[in-house]
Amino acid sequence: MTTSTTGPDDDTGALALRAARAGEAAIAAVVSGGGVRTDFKSGGHDLVTTADKAAEAAIIEVIRSARPDDAILGEEGGAHPGTSGSRWLVDPLDGTANFVYGRADHAVSVGVLTDGVITAGAIIRVSDGRWAAASAGTATAGTIAQPSVNQHVPAAQALVSFGLPYDLGARQRVFGIIGGLIPQIRGVRIAGSAACDFLALAHGECDAFVGCGLAAWDTAAGQAIVAASGGIALQIPGPGFDILIAAAPPLAATMACPAAVSHSASPQPTKASHSPCARARKSHAAEPAMRTPLIRGIRAPMMPNTCCRAPRS
Repeated sequence: MTTSTTGPDDDTGALALRAARAGEAAIAAVVSGGGVRTDFKSGGHDLVTTADKAAEAAIIEVIRSARPDDAILGEEGGAHPGTSGSRWLVDPLDGTANFVYGRADHAVSVGVLTDGVITAGAIIRVSDGRWAAASAGTATAGTIAQPSVNQHVPAAQALVSFGLPYDLGARQRVFGIIGGLIPQIRGVRIAGSAACDFLALAHGECDAFVGCGLAAWDTAAGQAIVAASGGIALQIPGPGFDILIAAAPPLAATMACPAAVSHSASPQPTKASHSPCARARKSHAAEPAMRTPLIRGIRAPMMPNTCCRAPRS
């Protein structure tokens, strides 16, 4: 792992950051012009705005101009086939509800897969311009603190951020998983933006991120940044959705053990020699599996963001 504050050297990483900045600028233009309008997608809790759509169009334009043979998949429907073996996963405004309510945790997220493997990505938190990017195993950041995942944190001292799925039934099952973890960890945070959670993880502001039932565009850039910042992302099956666990390798492996989630998650059987738990016992000396008591409570601190408040109509 290497870190710097100048930006990614690799062309793909630099393009990801440039595309994310185009999305950030498009959002700012919509807000400053008073053109933010809110609509609904899968339900009243799943919002989309004109800023989301403008950001996605700007991001895709940058990518298509530089890499016309690459495939692109955007959350808001911007899809383009490709022949190069590279695929861009775009979340133009992750945390749309936060954006609409004037909360700070919303971000532009642009990730890249090459031959099916996540290789680069960039995230910009729009409210304050904070960013991080990764390419070819190198993490970069626009802040004084260079991206670095907290190491050597036992589960009992871990602050864990959770990302929730859009499906309301799945969300209810996630709270069962959270309830199983609360007595075994230091605390829980739910920010409402996986991209911002990944930024926080890479800056040492939480110790793990657990994303439940998230889409590929929600996590691709974040996985690239965390992997280049000394972390790892593991995926296990959950109760009707996949669970992504990102943290330093020992903590991620501990939390990926079947008993570490909720009994309702019931991961599919795997050969012991190839499971995350087995690898952890061999190479990382993972902690004992966590128990699954009832939930006690959740705290999700609000960070006001008056500069980007959008109308709710």
